[in-house]
Amino acid sequence: MRHSTLGPTVQTFGPSLRITAILFVAGLLSCGLAYAVAHEIQDRTAWIVFDSLTLGFGVYFASHLSCRAWLHEAGISYRNLLGYGEVRWEEIEQIYFGAVEVHAHWIPLGTFERLKIITNLQKRVSFSGNIQNTGGINAAAVQRTFERLYGKAVEEFNSGSELKFGAIRVSRSQGVIIRGWFFSRTIPWPEIAGFRADDYFVSFERMAKHFTIRVAAERVANVRVLHSLLMGVMKHVW
Repeated sequence: MRHSTLGPTVQTFGPSLRITAILFVAGLLSCGLAYAVAHEIQDRTAWIVFDSLTLGFGVYFASHLSCRAWLHEAGISYRNLLGYGEVRWEEIEQIYFGAVEVHAHWIPLGTFERLKIITNLQKRVSFSGNIQNTGGINAAAVQRTFERLYGKAVEEFNSGSELKFGAIRVSRSQGVIIRGWFFSRTIPWPEIAGFRADDYFVSFERMAKHFTIRVAAERVANVRVLHSLLMGVMKHVW
């Protein structure tokens, strides 16, 4: 790792072993199939396809193996396919984290974690499964930013502003607004019976309703801040 302006390294995260194995198998099968076809038909175009496919997978695989992330006292540094970068804790404004279970023809491939960080200058840093233990990076980022972001959220809520948590908006006058791809749904404060959040979904239970509204966790920003804010508001509603 190059010298970081964020201070000494506290923890290092290497490339995901699961993604490494999947990429290796996918590349081996694809390149092997391309080679078999080219060898069978002995066509120049087929050999060009094989060479291009092999080169492309080789470069991508090598780039994946070079991916790293480092935790420091002052922030996060990282190296990915686009190069090297650093983010300070005080620059972070939004943290999106979610987990998804991936299957291939009903064969479970495991749980994959996705993390996206957006700074106050709209710089976006993503760890979409290419880094091992993305949840550890998320936990550190949440811990270092919670007090500041929660205080800001409470201040904005008390002032009457509509707070944006990605796919979820919070309005002091209206309640909780769920923003979908093609529609929005408002849940008034008295209608909220419960709220739950985990690595997969953010869920709202409603009074006298038989189904729960769920939003994928990776579409919701600052889930811990949202949870604490709602718990504080609902104490006065429940």
